[in-house]
Amino acid sequence: ELGCWRGFPPGAGVWGAGSGRAISVAIFVVSSLLGMAGNGLVIWVTCFRMRRTINSIWFLSLALADLLYSLLLPFYAAKTAAGNQWAFGNFLCKAVNSLLFLSMFASVFQLTLISADRCLLVARPVWAQRFRTPRLAWGAAAVAWLLAGAFSAPYLVFRQVTCRGERCFCINNFGDEATRVVRQQALIVVRFVAGFLAPLLVITACHVVVMLRAGHRGRRPNRTAKVVAAVVLSFFLCWLPYHVFNFLHRSPRNRAAFQVGSSLAFSLTCLGCFLNPLLYAFLGRRFQEGLRGSSRARCNRSLGGRGQGPMRGGGQLWDGTEQGMLGAQSCTRSVHPGSPGPCWSSACWEPMGHGGAMHAGIPWATLEQCMLGPQSLARAVHAGSP
Repeated sequence: ELGCWRGFPPGAGVWGAGSGRAISVAIFVVSSLLGMAGNGLVIWVTCFRMRRTINSIWFLSLALADLLYSLLLPFYAAKTAAGNQWAFGNFLCKAVNSLLFLSMFASVFQLTLISADRCLLVARPVWAQRFRTPRLAWGAAAVAWLLAGAFSAPYLVFRQVTCRGERCFCINNFGDEATRVVRQQALIVVRFVAGFLAPLLVITACHVVVMLRAGHRGRRPNRTAKVVAAVVLSFFLCWLPYHVFNFLHRSPRNRAAFQVGSSLAFSLTCLGCFLNPLLYAFLGRRFQEGLRGSSRARCNRSLGGRGQGPMRGGGQLWDGTEQGMLGAQSCTRSVHPGSPGPCWSSACWEPMGHGGAMHAGIPWATLEQCMLGPQSLARAVHAGSP
């Protein structure tokens, strides 16, 4: 396994005494703190400042997986500081390592779900209008967590504390020598295919479709392309070195170099736990509005809304809205009370039938204009108004 000699856990490789080990510990600690802060903020906003929609469900599930990953990193920091020794007992040895891989698989599967959802939303809008519901999103997120649990179960079985004199280590015990190599290689291959290769292919294919459709329909392809590039690139850079080192053969001659590289590779995976909320939530305009929060909510209520608007909006990944992707019919339905979809104040949508300028089914009376007040909204319905 990565960073270990004869089955030490991922990230177990020690960079060496002194400054190298301190750098490794610092990476774990900083990643843990940033991950807990960023994902905790995402969870708070999606639970208390955004309407419970499909996108907020994706954000919540992804943030929970990354938060779990962040909470486990201090154990690896303590282990690295202690020269790779494990001081937390056999139960935590099994629990921490299996939960680490649970969060890894859950995060990767959730990223794949988000990409597939974006792809279906723009490629199959009629299907999305009929079947894309919060209940289906909850079910898909639950399936992702169940699959992650299935793929992480072997680590709960094989991990155990092994003591050599007074030094104890948390390692994989694959049994006798005849089965150890086969089981270890099988675990590495399954983790690579299910946790990296297959999700990467799906994510890339989905975002290519989204880019092509967005460019064809003139929906700000430049911004979309930047978000897509950031998502795919961060996923690729964070996880590729980890899986590459899993397949490398280590000999006694390159042992020191292998330990340095494997520790760095595991450290890169830690970056994903706080990059994901930045890429998938903080780039969302609706999420930013929910984060700003209370003052705009009061403005929205003064216009006659019902606690709606950006604080209770859908938390989109892109600049466009779900209604814009689905067409004018969905936009019209959202005017009526009780209709599905993002619950914006009806005042923002009423000009659609009264000469309001439109483009691709989206009224120029935007959310920001609605929040600025009735005068701004009145100006927006006139032809040629910005």
